[in-house]
Amino acid sequence: MNQRRKGIAVVIKGEGDKILLMQRGPNARTESGYWENPGGEIEANEESKDAAKREMKEELGVEINIIKLLYSQEFEPDAKGVIWSIEIFEGDVASGTPSIQEPDKCSAIAWFSKEELNSIPLTTYTRSDFVRFGWVKE
Repeated sequence: MNQRRKGIAVVIKGEGDKILLMQRGPNARTESGYWENPGGEIEANEESKDAAKREMKEELGVEINIIKLLYSQEFEPDAKGVIWSIEIFEGDVASGTPSIQEPDKCSAIAWFSKEELNSIPLTTYTRSDFVRFGWVKE
């Protein structure tokens, strides 16, 4: 029996249309050292926009504005039989300066231009997002 879980990710845009990414830390479940959009799991009875704001506060120490929902997708069951339903938002920093809040999960954060995205190791799902947006080559 497959388990269903919901999550969010936020494409945070900054000055010059740069994208804020997090590098997965040494204790990451998968793809340690790869870069990804910040995000996380939606808690029970939590709205997805509220989860996005909470996760950005927990992971980056910032308040964000949600600009729009970019898309939502349900994935095939993963290796543990979990079916993830994900919503991807576009946002920007409303207040605060992004900084690493969970060093066990995140080893670095950085702003990247869309041109730089092809030259860094992206997590599977972040690469999939950026291919969908036309920012990286397949």
